[in-house]
Amino acid sequence: QIITTVGSYQHQQSGERQVEVSNHAVGYREIIRRENELIGPSVKFFQMTIRTYRSLYRAHHCRSYRTNILSFILGIDFMAFNNRLSLTADYYVKNTKDILLTVPIPISSGGANDPIRNAGKIRNNGFEFNLGWMDQPNPDISYGINLIGSFNKNKVIAMGSESGSIKGGSTNQNITTSETKAGYPIGGYWLISTAGYFNSQEEVDAYAKDGKKIQPAAEPGDIKFVDANNDGVINDDDRVFQGSPFPDFTFALNGNMRYKNFDLSIGLQGVLGNKIYNATRQTLEDVTKGSNFLASCLDYWT
Repeated sequence: QIITTVGSYQHQQSGERQVEVSNHAVGYREIIRRENELIGPSVKFFQMTIRTYRSLYRAHHCRSYRTNILSFILGIDFMAFNNRLSLTADYYVKNTKDILLTVPIPISSGGANDPIRNAGKIRNNGFEFNLGWMDQPNPDISYGINLIGSFNKNKVIAMGSESGSIKGGSTNQNITTSETKAGYPIGGYWLISTAGYFNSQEEVDAYAKDGKKIQPAAEPGDIKFVDANNDGVINDDDRVFQGSPFPDFTFALNGNMRYKNFDLSIGLQGVLGNKIYNATRQTLEDVTKGSNFLASCLDYWT
């Protein structure tokens, strides 16, 4: 869904900040209220200042479609060496329940559009930091560098759909690759594992359960799929969790330097720990079709 900020304001005395956002996809508006609370005194020693606080977010809604958000943030601000060195770090837990999702329904139901409904409870927790250094040795020269990082863990606590899951990520062969279900990340990859190739007809015949071939139509050179639930049949019940599209760690490294009227800036960013489904290989490594193939097909089994 598309969420945009409509307006925001901050209370002059309490320091509370309220942000009004609008979800254009379903036409509802809400007020997200942030309440900051210092949980320890500001500590100053030498040239360092440390403040510890926590933030609580609550969402107030204006229509029957409701998404309730409750967040807890524990943070620390650190500055030293005449404010040249700075560190901001936050640990957060964000619980979102009754989230609004477009839930796909079978075509056989006769519905023209997939319904929008409250589809469960999500938890995001993690750690964010911003470490920086800025200095100006003389009026003509200044420089700065900062590293921003975020560790995040996403988990579905409960699903609101009758089936207990929402499938998605269809390829152009209409094969779903992802599924959202309780106990796992949103849109996690659920795929059938493979165990190499059948190198001979004997291997095809030997891959059996209770005397019946698990892949009766397989031939030498075909992919061997893992019977994950050990029922002797390869189907969607053999899909297992294969990773999350969300990165474990997101980072950015930024630097700048100025000399008189000349300045230089550089920025690097990246992610670690996420999975990407390569549907291109699924299409261009299928040698049963009369189309172009990837160079990897030159080492085809036969």
